[in-house]
Amino acid sequence: MGRGFKMRKRILLSGGGPGGHIYPALAIADELKRRFPDAEIRFAWTKEGLESQIVPQGGYQLELLRAAGIERRFTFENIINLSQATSGLWDAYRLLKRFRPDVVIGTGGYVCGPLLFNAGLQKLPILLQEQNAILGVTNRLVQRFAGRIALGAGEAVSGISGDMRRVKVTGNPVRPEFFSITRETARAKMGLKADEKLIVLAGGSRGARSLNHNSIELHRLVESNPNYRLIHATGSSQWEDMKQIFSDLGLPLESLNRKTIPYLENMPEVLRGADFIVSRAGALALAEIAVCGVPSLLIPYPHAAENHQEANGKAFVRAGAAQLIVDRELTGPKMVEAVEKSISDSKKWLAMQASALTLGKPDATQMIADLAVELIEGVDIDE
Repeated sequence: MGRGFKMRKRILLSGGGPGGHIYPALAIADELKRRFPDAEIRFAWTKEGLESQIVPQGGYQLELLRAAGIERRFTFENIINLSQATSGLWDAYRLLKRFRPDVVIGTGGYVCGPLLFNAGLQKLPILLQEQNAILGVTNRLVQRFAGRIALGAGEAVSGISGDMRRVKVTGNPVRPEFFSITRETARAKMGLKADEKLIVLAGGSRGARSLNHNSIELHRLVESNPNYRLIHATGSSQWEDMKQIFSDLGLPLESLNRKTIPYLENMPEVLRGADFIVSRAGALALAEIAVCGVPSLLIPYPHAAENHQEANGKAFVRAGAAQLIVDRELTGPKMVEAVEKSISDSKKWLAMQASALTLGKPDATQMIADLAVELIEGVDIDE
């Protein structure tokens, strides 16, 4: 029986490696499950990382692939990684022959490379999702096999070759929790008054050393201004280090208008209520910042592949939604200056807020799912 006669849709998603590729994949899977309740949706990932826990918690079956990133230099570790990558090609081939998906969705990263390459050779429908302003290495290599390409940022178009009709700028998926609370409700839950300005400092779940180590002046600024509030999430790996630094300086971790914590459990609520955020420039963080309309100071992670975080951040700067300081030039006084420059000038703050909102794509998940449905249903690119 041919593929077209299968009643139950089969959908396979993959991604992974550096970055938060799992969360967009989960959002896309949830939307496709809503549209095809009987669909069999699986994730092809490695056993390393949080994915091995997050995917089953989301109610999806995890298919394990062997994979490893290859650095562009000769090392013993690279030889081992090359062996893993070769094994991953065989894993992907067997999975695709066994599962026969109606569509394969790749959200970037080296893990999905062998799967998408095999899917292309087997002429299976492929949807690529690129999160960053620069097309990633894996997506550049496999784009020729893709029937549809969803871009998180318009700047990534420059990396696309071939038929541009298959390309759509959709933005990046954002968790539904960001849309279930209003700014007013979030601020009320946090006890914020109308004239109080909430500043958030967050460098991701693991933390950002340079942001943390240059934050002391910001803490002191907030201490001296009764209308400012600060929530500083140090990241789990930086928490003990920052506790020691605060202790050495005689600065309490928490005061009436400051709070320092290892991790933000309630990011949707905090970001909805925030007036300003100091952050790295990862694609998913920026998608959340944009849909919430929060003016920002961005300090791109300097070791991101192909410096994509700086490209992401510069797109926000060009739109008027953010300021940017490269990591090597960041100092405490520069951080304070950038924060005060934005939140002390209401006209500038409102302009940045409006610009951020224009970059937000609340319907990104739905748009990406639409592209997947086109491939599942065999809709021609000309239709």
